[in-house]
Amino acid sequence: MVRFLGSGRSCAVLAILMILAAGCGTGRAHATPAGQPRATRPHPAPSATGIVKHADFLTGVTCPPAGTCVAVGWYYYGATGPSLTMAIRWNGRAWLATPTPSRGHHSQLDGVSCATATSCLAVGTPAEAWTGTRWSVLPRPPVGPLSSVSCPVPGFCQAAGSLSAGARPIAARWNGLAWQAERIPRPAPARRT
Repeated sequence: MVRFLGSGRSCAVLAILMILAAGCGTGRAHATPAGQPRATRPHPAPSATGIVKHADFLTGVTCPPAGTCVAVGWYYYGATGPSLTMAIRWNGRAWLATPTPSRGHHSQLDGVSCATATSCLAVGTPAEAWTGTRWSVLPRPPVGPLSSVSCPVPGFCQAAGSLSAGARPIAARWNGLAWQAERIPRPAPARRT
């Protein structure tokens, strides 16, 4: 039994503070129920100097018919740290991190498409393929960087992007073994009426 010394008013204030502390201090009152994923803490905001200590970016998502989803993007630590590719997979209950091989100092995945749960292609810098168990780096496309991709069936993907911030559209086709550059026509100039 706990005994409080002092006046009735100080005991009441102390009791209220203890109740509030019990709900906020240890985090046990707000624990995640068993079987549910824990919410992640938000990443730190940029400091007054504008430097971000850690940042994650998801830039593409696809959900093949099998009921799973894949999202890709990139992350970095520190203002000048390398950007590295990242992928996460939804298994029907939770998002799971999936290791990706990054190539070079500035790697990022921008788009992803899956024909099946075991056949996905992600494009960016570099392009990577998912086999259902792991990601692997693909040969460099003849044009790039590619930012969007669609894979209607395994072994056939069409990807597109642009050079110099939209100055010229580019496209390439993946046949499961190699890239083939695609010719993109320029739109005709609009006529004034």
